[in-house]
Amino acid sequence: MDLQRYESKTGCFIQIPNVGRGQLKYVGVVDNKPGYYAGVDLLANIGKNDGTFNGKRYFETEYPHSGLFIQLAKVASLIERATSRNSSRRGTLPPQPQPQPQASLNYRSSSMDSTGSTVIRRQVSNGLAKIDSDDNAARTPTPIKSLGTPYRGDTDIDMERTPVAVGATTQHTTDEQGRRLAEYERLLNEQRQVLEEIQPAIDEYERQLRLLEAQKVELTGKLAEQASDFKKQLQYYEVENKQLTEVVSQLHEELKESAKRTEQQQQQQQSGGADVAALQREVEFLTHYKTDMEHARIKWDKERDQLKMHNESLSKEYQALNKELLSAATPSKDSSEEIATLKQQLAEAHRRVTELETRAGTGGGAPSTLPVYEPPTRVDAAAGRKLWCVLCEKTGHESIDCPFQYEDNGAADAASEPAPAQY
Repeated sequence: MDLQRYESKTGCFIQIPNVGRGQLKYVGVVDNKPGYYAGVDLLANIGKNDGTFNGKRYFETEYPHSGLFIQLAKVASLIERATSRNSSRRGTLPPQPQPQPQASLNYRSSSMDSTGSTVIRRQVSNGLAKIDSDDNAARTPTPIKSLGTPYRGDTDIDMERTPVAVGATTQHTTDEQGRRLAEYERLLNEQRQVLEEIQPAIDEYERQLRLLEAQKVELTGKLAEQASDFKKQLQYYEVENKQLTEVVSQLHEELKESAKRTEQQQQQQQSGGADVAALQREVEFLTHYKTDMEHARIKWDKERDQLKMHNESLSKEYQALNKELLSAATPSKDSSEEIATLKQQLAEAHRRVTELETRAGTGGGAPSTLPVYEPPTRVDAAAGRKLWCVLCEKTGHESIDCPFQYEDNGAADAASEPAPAQY
């Protein structure tokens, strides 16, 4: 994009759709914004700023809120058309001694093409219609055809007019333009006042619009969330409905099968009435048999308890006898002392026999009789022998202490008693 070509055209007027007419005052970059922008002064408080963005001023405006930044690509064609139209217009217009009513042109374009309120448009249109009608009435007796306001672009001038007529016509045109300029300024002031009056309402509407937009976004999010919840609930209910339908179908099948079984049982009861008596007799027999078995079981339980008690008593007696047997088989301390005494006596006897034999060998005459040895204490001749039982013919205990005699008696008693019941 040829930026210098557009920068050279600053100061021209462009007609922006849905906004109005404005003067191009800046072409270039804007901080923190991509691309190129065009700064336009709308010449009325219908803009968005005063030529300042983020604290940096890019151009001057006629009013505090008449500036507007637009992307250059969007208004490039408008700048081209406005520039060519203005240049062709300047080429056809003759030089005029009086100044151009720039303020009236700016106001007319901004008031007729802006997006202001309906009241402002109605007031401006009424004022302009009144001024145009007065202007037409004032120009009606003028015989000069080519002269008019700068807005009409009339350039045909009658070369045969006298200088006096031309001067009078020029003065009349100047007065008319001054009157129209005053009227335009009055309308501009009225529009400014109306804009200042409705500016708070516009701000309030914008605030409400932002609030409504935020509420819309919030409601949209809530609706989306609710829709998601409803969708999940619908899926859950569909699954539940499917499961319940399957359960109902299964219950219907079970009900049909139950009805069939009931019908079959009824038929069997009707056809098998003769078997009821046989079944009752069998039940009575089984009941008596059960009663007899209960009595036998109680009797056998008692006998088993008695045998168990008898067995425990025999076991206790056997343990006691076994302990006595062990104690009898173990030599006591007194017996050991007696054995030691006997050994000493035996050794003493051997010593005396040896002495006697020695005396006999040495020539001593043997006496006709030897004296009888009498120990100092009486000794049991059966001491130290093994015990013998004549009942079981085994050593280690005597007949009175035989444990096998009770075992034989218990076995005999057990053989004589009836065998316990088997369960």
